[in-house]
Amino acid sequence: MSAGDYLYLVTVVSGRLYLAGKMEIGEIVSLAEASRRFAGERLFQVSDHLFARRVTPLDYTRDVSLQVTARLLFFKEGRLATLKFSKPGWLDSQTLRGIREMPQETAEKLDELLPPLILVKN
Repeated sequence: MSAGDYLYLVTVVSGRLYLAGKMEIGEIVSLAEASRRFAGERLFQVSDHLFARRVTPLDYTRDVSLQVTARLLFFKEGRLATLKFSKPGWLDSQTLRGIREMPQETAEKLDELLPPLILVKN
């Protein structure tokens, strides 16, 4: 990931995909730099922290239909793959763990479900 890339915030609950939002990465900083900027705050102990340039409002209730979810494609081991369903109509809870890269057509399907990005004020 680098500045200018987009990150989609998703979760799987009870076999359904939820699309909480999207951000355009503005800057990636170390834990030490993030701690300096947010002195006194409890931060996740990870090596990189992302700061957004633009975001959509967060909405953890935005569910993605099963029809759309089944058509989403992601790169896996150098080829395109669909998400894994543990049973018909039930998205596997581990299928989106970690960072996944997606082709433009998948991003466009998700973007149709989101409000426009808004600029983050510093």
